[in-house]
Amino acid sequence: MAADSFIVGDMQANTAICTLWTLAKPIAERLPKEKFAICANLYSMDGINTIVRGIYSNPHWRYLVVFGSDMTHTGDVIKSFFEQGVDAQGKVVGTNFSFQKEIPVHDLDVLRKHVRFFDLRGKPVDELSKTIASLEQLPPFAAAKEFPEPKLEEFPMHDSEKVGFLVRASTISQGWLKVLDHVMKFGEEKPTEHETKMKECIDIVAVIEGDEPSIPPFMPCDANALKDYIPKLTSHEKPENVVYTYGSRLRERIDQVQNAIDYLKEVPYTRRAIAVTWRLDEDQKQNKNPPCLTQIVWSVSHGKLHQTCSFRSHDMYEGWPLNMYGLRELQQMMAREVGLPAGQMVCLSVSAHVYQPRWEEAKEVLKKHYLAGNYRFSPDPRGNFVISIVPGVKEGEKLILLQHFTPDGKKTPFIFHNTKMDEKQLLEELFTQLAHSNLISRIDHAFYLGQELQRAAICIRMNKEYVQDQPLKW
Repeated sequence: MAADSFIVGDMQANTAICTLWTLAKPIAERLPKEKFAICANLYSMDGINTIVRGIYSNPHWRYLVVFGSDMTHTGDVIKSFFEQGVDAQGKVVGTNFSFQKEIPVHDLDVLRKHVRFFDLRGKPVDELSKTIASLEQLPPFAAAKEFPEPKLEEFPMHDSEKVGFLVRASTISQGWLKVLDHVMKFGEEKPTEHETKMKECIDIVAVIEGDEPSIPPFMPCDANALKDYIPKLTSHEKPENVVYTYGSRLRERIDQVQNAIDYLKEVPYTRRAIAVTWRLDEDQKQNKNPPCLTQIVWSVSHGKLHQTCSFRSHDMYEGWPLNMYGLRELQQMMAREVGLPAGQMVCLSVSAHVYQPRWEEAKEVLKKHYLAGNYRFSPDPRGNFVISIVPGVKEGEKLILLQHFTPDGKKTPFIFHNTKMDEKQLLEELFTQLAHSNLISRIDHAFYLGQELQRAAICIRMNKEYVQDQPLKW
């Protein structure tokens, strides 16, 4: 935890205050210091484990107050923990959050019985001050104890390109599984400023081609979280003592979103429909938590409004899904205002990372929903090929001919055929032609063509009839 994210009061006091995304320091300065032990921010779900560990290290903390702006629904999980408890595996009832296995379920139950929870989210500071001032002093509920640190499995880094990874997906959920797999396979293990490690890929570009009817249950966010998140992207208003929201940065000083809408209506071919969140005077050094989303660009192409988003730093497990669903809503809102259909959404994640506490969860999600998933065919947006065997110039010669077609079935000028007759050489020749054609954008399309060309070459050798996509007739 960064030193500026928590304020120490009287460590013998009974009350711990969690201000979530609302800056802790301005809140603590307005409270009687002798009435709280610690006042701290909480930006992620994993911090709930830190709260429990902190209370057991200081068992005289008998009151936990949650206050401020709950940007990630962490307060909801804490509330559910105190009201509904955990199951036998340490999972908070009614949520997807599980405590670290090193914290016994019995100790979680004891804490719930002896620590009183106050939910003051959205309340004024005066009410917080009155509440903590009214609480009676209580003795410790247990002897101080510490729990073992979680034993985190190491995930080796596989060799890959050093920077620049392209992912295409039909939906946000499928895109998430793909980018998550990239980071877990190819990410370099690095330290962070947050006292934990991460696996990081540099420059993952995700192209999301369409929408899905609802958010799948395996995603780390849901419709309620999205409903709360959208105003933080689209509105200039921000909660008190929250440094910024993306919406405030986009619309506070200058309404960059409305400016982009107006300009796109006037000049639809513009390359200047841009909005930025980064403020050099604030974010380079002064702001301890500067915006991760730095720029959005809108472009009109083929009659649709496309959106490109750039993140300097991107938590691919917890942040990416909600960011993408929210930004897609922003794109659709923009498209309605401009009067065009929403096109594709592109996201550049410069530092695409997964923090170590989420490695095991990421591994399980990929195992259940990606690595074991059924293959889904997606047509190549650059078109396809019709393969046939035709007579050569010399008598008895047979050539493999590939005619390229657009995705909607129109013939193009691109035709490929072999000039060499040796089976190995003719396949190498065709593979080289196709590799340099820039007409194949999907790896599964390349696999398919390799399979079909091999079958065609076998038919020439065996003097058999070749029909594309049909079994060989022996």
